[in-house]
Amino acid sequence: MKLQSVVIKRKLCLFSVLFALFVNSTALMAECNKELVNGWGGRWEPFLMGTYDKPSGLDMELLDAVVKASGCTWRNTRLEIPWARHLQWVKSGELDLATAVSWTQERAEYAFFTKPYRNEYVAIYVRKTDVEKYSRFSLEELAREFDGIGIEFGNVYGNEMDVLLEAMGERVQRVASNKQNMAKLIGKRIDGYLGHIPYESIEVRSKGYENEIVTLPVSVVKTGSVHFMLSKIANTEKIFRALDAGLAKIKADGTYDQIIKKYSDQYGLSYW
Repeated sequence: MKLQSVVIKRKLCLFSVLFALFVNSTALMAECNKELVNGWGGRWEPFLMGTYDKPSGLDMELLDAVVKASGCTWRNTRLEIPWARHLQWVKSGELDLATAVSWTQERAEYAFFTKPYRNEYVAIYVRKTDVEKYSRFSLEELAREFDGIGIEFGNVYGNEMDVLLEAMGERVQRVASNKQNMAKLIGKRIDGYLGHIPYESIEVRSKGYENEIVTLPVSVVKTGSVHFMLSKIANTEKIFRALDAGLAKIKADGTYDQIIKKYSDQYGLSYW
């Protein structure tokens, strides 16, 4: 009887904890009664696809599930917004949301960050004819070997790539889009450029450059986790907590795993 009593007490204790978590999550979600506005950034396969009013892609599906679980609603802007401007408008409160954001101290001053929802990887893209030439070098050595490297304004590439870029100094060339870097690489105006995997590889293939531009295998680096970012000036901490609770909810109920599996199967990838 004593053992049975202990088991019953443990079950009641567990039920109480789960009930408290449910009530707390429900209360948080009740606070999220706003339409959140995300900046539409155009195509970024496999993370961002479709149109502003009918978005698809991994990040858009996860965002939709998180916001719905939080109790809020959301929409994209009609206009396509460059990344640097997107960040600025989150800072000023003209936009509420951004997806796939790496945490930095500067950004944390003006925005809330949810728990991470996936990882990101970057690599250096080089001319296919130069792969053998550069494969014997470390990132530190590549900083001395490259005469020029291209990056995009507003992007964060992680600590390891930051070291390389700092070492290269004025040899770093910044552009609005890697479409410009593709042309510069083929035209031999740079020796390589930084891009996020798998998006950049898909872009290279879509432009018909797969036989000319490839990733440099030794340069593939995990840059860390990315988050949903919420403007502090446009939103309360209660709304942020509801959004974060929404992410926890879809991870707990299996929705998150279903979305990840869908894109893993579609693109043949085992990491996100």
